[in-house]
Amino acid sequence: MKSINISEVTRLILRFKIEIENHSNKAQNQLKNLIDRELTENDEIQYARLLIKKSEEIILAHPNELVELGKRFDKIIGNELMETKEKENFRKKIITCLGYSELRSNFYPKYFGKLGIKACVYCNAQSTLSITRSKLKPALPPVIQGKFQVDHYMPKNNYPCFSISLFNLYPVCASCNNIKGTKKIDFLLYTNTTNKPYLEFELNKESHGKYLISRDIDDIKIEIKPLIIKPPKGYSDIIKLFEIGGIYEQYKDIAEELILKAEIYTPAYKNALLNSFSNYLKPEKIDRLIIGNYTLEDEIHKRPLSKFMLDISKNIGLLK
Repeated sequence: MKSINISEVTRLILRFKIEIENHSNKAQNQLKNLIDRELTENDEIQYARLLIKKSEEIILAHPNELVELGKRFDKIIGNELMETKEKENFRKKIITCLGYSELRSNFYPKYFGKLGIKACVYCNAQSTLSITRSKLKPALPPVIQGKFQVDHYMPKNNYPCFSISLFNLYPVCASCNNIKGTKKIDFLLYTNTTNKPYLEFELNKESHGKYLISRDIDDIKIEIKPLIIKPPKGYSDIIKLFEIGGIYEQYKDIAEELILKAEIYTPAYKNALLNSFSNYLKPEKIDRLIIGNYTLEDEIHKRPLSKFMLDISKNIGLLK
């Protein structure tokens, strides 16, 4: 829901430098074996060789650098041809050699956890981890695993070479990942400037007053204010695509709890709490404890529903 500054990501990547180098070396060896043992088509051999040459650069490349690298791969196998049935087997082999599945289980959870992304960057309503069942061997029972979900900004069906490029990965929930597919949306997760979120939640003023009288949860009305007024031609409307309104209609109970907390935690009461625990609790931590979620704009990716709870809390005066 909110962009992250590229420099912040670059600093974090340095902490994983050795792991990234080791994985890159492993991928290069697997690609070399693929060329020696399985590939026969000249274009596929050239594609794999370029990938070996650029493997570590590709993992770390910034968004604009990925676009330029994409042009080089397109000259060997065009992205439209790459997504066809004809190249399906080759795509799968490339993605396997790059170790995408392994990274989803082992590396991405800790990497994106350190980056502060544990909730879907599109809907912010669900976790980025999902449970999958797979059979490692036909004779064995299915294995239940927690796998990290990522959307690829440059789709891996068109660019399997970028399937593990860190700046090409958008942590998402399984639902949003399935809905989006290869559709384009007007949202860049990684930018040189930290942009505003693409929407805000509001509690309808009339419904707020009505609820305070009736205490009937059905009187609560949640409104969504888009900050991207109209997506460019060829791009999907994010709010409509991901059914944001329908998702958050189910969380009226959370809005109700926040309204009740606003009545209980008056400014005087909050000041008393701050004075009592000032030795080890900062104001933002007290706010977080009261609301039950993160309360700073830069923290909304850390936990599901944080954006919703932050906006509604500000809207009703529970937060300044």
